[in-house]
Amino acid sequence: MNNLHYGKQTLVNLVVRDSCPLCTEITNKLESLHVNNKSFQLTVINLDKGETMPNNKGYVITPSIFINNRLWNIGDFEISAFQNKLNSIINTVSKN
Repeated sequence: MNNLHYGKQTLVNLVVRDSCPLCTEITNKLESLHVNNKSFQLTVINLDKGETMPNNKGYVITPSIFINNRLWNIGDFEISAFQNKLNSIINTVSKN
């Protein structure tokens, strides 16, 4: 089942840098979660490779997690908090 948000799958953008050890940990955490949970589309954006956030007009602290193009978290996070956020999006959309 796809997690829909305004008719689209929930977008999760993780912004990282090569020089950031925490970025590697967060990337691994989200990629592991994504393997077992296809309710979101995960994109890893590596600033050191010249990749940029869509519609980004400023600097980004890494690691940063954007959900549906809105900043959700900077730094480490609890998987349960991430799953709660995804569930809240599902519940909001299903009520509409």
